[in-house]
Amino acid sequence: MIMSTFSDALLTLARPRLAWVSEQLDLFDTLVPRGTTHIDLDAPSLRRGGVTLRGHVLGTYVPDGTWLWAWGNGAFAGTRGAELSASLREIGEWDGVPELAGRTLDLSGFPDPRRAADHLLLICMGLLDARGAAVCALNERALAFLVTNDPAVPRAEPRPWRLVDALRTGPATLLGGDASVAVKGWFARHGVTPSATGDGFAGRLPEGDTVTVTLSGGAVREVTVTGADGGPAALATAPQQELIDPRRNEIHADRFFPPRC
Repeated sequence: MIMSTFSDALLTLARPRLAWVSEQLDLFDTLVPRGTTHIDLDAPSLRRGGVTLRGHVLGTYVPDGTWLWAWGNGAFAGTRGAELSASLREIGEWDGVPELAGRTLDLSGFPDPRRAADHLLLICMGLLDARGAAVCALNERALAFLVTNDPAVPRAEPRPWRLVDALRTGPATLLGGDASVAVKGWFARHGVTPSATGDGFAGRLPEGDTVTVTLSGGAVREVTVTGADGGPAALATAPQQELIDPRRNEIHADRFFPPRC
């Protein structure tokens, strides 16, 4: 069946995770600069921006709009990616989510099928609580979609510049819908139960800063971060997060694909 939108069942699972996934991905892309991604299925690992991380292929995509889950692709049999995608299939079968339960998806009905594949990867990143996601070219046509759970990538801590963007643009840019679900999901991710403010939510982070989110028409209109005394946010001067003991040297360089240029 040709799909033109994601099912309500998948969106229900995805929306609470949208804002913090956007936040985590922003940190990942900062620490592991965008560029050509190389993969080694034997390790298994991905290499990007001079950093090698544990990485797993969840699925592949070809330009006709076909997505094939790793669990149903013999090329990835026995890999951790096949196991992870099979765990998503179990969720799909249990919760009645067709996108996760079937072996293949036909995304050609979406206005931008490739963008739909990118969104599906981010949904998977949220469902698997992964620390990052990347895309790698397999050949002239096929793309591999990967996640990493490597502990070298830290969990995203709240930072004003990152959380404002994640809360304002993450829910709207990815899947739309009622942003309040993503907002509450973001607070929960950081161990906070927010209070309703009449036109949104406010919650005090463990560090003492207060995040206030104003909603309008189901969308985020404004996000502010203030210090414990109403002044400048303490997190504004917090140090940047860094990779934790990263592996920056090439590992089995001859096994990476595509070959390093």
